[in-house]
Amino acid sequence: MIVFVSGLPGSGKTTLIKRIMKKCKSYLAIISEEIRVNKERVGFWFVLIDSNKEIMKKELAIKKEKPNFGKYFVFVENIEEVLKEAKKRSDRKIIFIDEIGKMERMSKEFDKFVEEILKEKNVVATLHREFIKEFKKYGKVYWLTRENFEKVYKEILHSINGIDS
Repeated sequence: MIVFVSGLPGSGKTTLIKRIMKKCKSYLAIISEEIRVNKERVGFWFVLIDSNKEIMKKELAIKKEKPNFGKYFVFVENIEEVLKEAKKRSDRKIIFIDEIGKMERMSKEFDKFVEEILKEKNVVATLHREFIKEFKKYGKVYWLTRENFEKVYKEILHSINGIDS
């Protein structure tokens, strides 16, 4: 089972995937979380979670005067350090990724990791809208909106039933 969730910014992709994770017993999750200072997004954390226990948290990207991606400087070495730990734990029943996005894909190791798990694992991932065409061959893609949030949530939970028993 491979499921991707895409949508516009603010559609609830991260909220959806975290809500689904709470219903699962055995999973591994790689999450990109915002770093905010005084309500301003200044960067991102790359977080590895193993069935509700945070294992590792590394800085993914921060705002810098000389960014290497948009407004941000991306720490590819931190992505790869988290992935090394993730590979040790990739025997979990479901792997969640939030998100398969432009910053994360600056790491060739990230792309390799995603390619490997898509061949042999149950995956639920949020997907940057620019990558839908590339990834839709692997599984079902949901376009998330505020209006269809509950419907998509229930459909993905239904897909997971039996896998995470």
